[in-house]
Amino acid sequence: MNSTILLHDLIKQATLSLEEKRYSPGAIAHCQATWRLLESECLKKGSPLHDPGLCLSIVKKHYKIPKLGKASPNQTSRLRHLKMLEEISAGNSIGRCSKSKAALEPGNFVPVLDPYEAYTLGKGLSQKTAQGKRTTIARFMNYLQSMGVTDLAMSAPSCVLGFMEELSSSKLSSQTRSLSLFTLRDFLVFCERESIAEEKCSGLLGTIQTKKNERVPSLYPVADRRKLLSLVDRSTAGGKREYAILLLAIQLGIRAGDIRHLKTSDIHWSRGTLEFTQQKTGNPIALPLPENVKFALLDYLKNARPETGADAVFIRSRAPFEPYGGNNSFLYIVEKYMGKAGVDYSNRKHGLHSVRHSLAATLLKGNTPYTVISGILGHEDTSTTTQACLPIDIAQLKEAALGVQNGE
Repeated sequence: MNSTILLHDLIKQATLSLEEKRYSPGAIAHCQATWRLLESECLKKGSPLHDPGLCLSIVKKHYKIPKLGKASPNQTSRLRHLKMLEEISAGNSIGRCSKSKAALEPGNFVPVLDPYEAYTLGKGLSQKTAQGKRTTIARFMNYLQSMGVTDLAMSAPSCVLGFMEELSSSKLSSQTRSLSLFTLRDFLVFCERESIAEEKCSGLLGTIQTKKNERVPSLYPVADRRKLLSLVDRSTAGGKREYAILLLAIQLGIRAGDIRHLKTSDIHWSRGTLEFTQQKTGNPIALPLPENVKFALLDYLKNARPETGADAVFIRSRAPFEPYGGNNSFLYIVEKYMGKAGVDYSNRKHGLHSVRHSLAATLLKGNTPYTVISGILGHEDTSTTTQACLPIDIAQLKEAALGVQNGE
């Protein structure tokens, strides 16, 4: 990264890059608002050069970005604007806009993050899992930086304990907190093995409690799912894309990752099937292509999909026009239409995975065998389906029991 470039010149370069990539005037103006704030505050502090750490602290303070937990869409955008400057400063092109709430990586810690990610990949973990672990550790490093720690060699047990306390008081789910602690312990062991940190802190995270199946899956009735689809404006390009995505999830139960990676060559129009390799399991699957899903895909591909050389079915609607990134779960689409439909999803999971669970519940209520549900959902075996559907089944049994009194 070039740390000797004037922030003013860097902003000019970033603006030109956005214009070349055909970002809308409104999107460019939104970025420039953040950059003007940075330039003004940095000049007040007598620092005209691009200083990633200083820029991060200014943005976090001005936009009140939380250390942990969920950032607002506006706060996420401001962090993204910082990332754009860092990409240009490093001589790279501005990449795709991400909806991920991932923590921005402090520049001085990146030399540790890269080898840690390589270490996790070396253990046979997938790229997505390794990236998720990297995001967790980036949050830890942001916490260290907020405590005045700029080098892991300076970290102490009190820093680890402080971060653990932040996690415990955050609004993250119990499962997410547990997974974060598992990752933190793994990272600390890595640091000790590589002699990166002076003090051994991994022992602070001895036994970690986890409740993977602590909640019954969030289910949405058929009427709610139909209402979501009915509210999509299919006269617009965005509506055509969102309608097709929702149909694939609601009617066929396809995972978000498989929708992201779906290729035009996976659609077999003559056979009336969708045939692809599942991202999660690596197993092939063939699903029937109902007429309404077929027409929705055709409508999007012919009338709304941006021109691109990519084979992916779904392409980002904003420049750069390319397939969706690996962390995009399409949650914003579900939230958009649940809000319009007046569906209360507060304190409930409401992503595409909940739609899969809802489809499973509908099939279960129709007395569909587990083996058939397993095939539709693309589970490797019926035990996975049983684990997913058992909480639903128990919930139904409880409902049925309410109607039986005195042994009748």
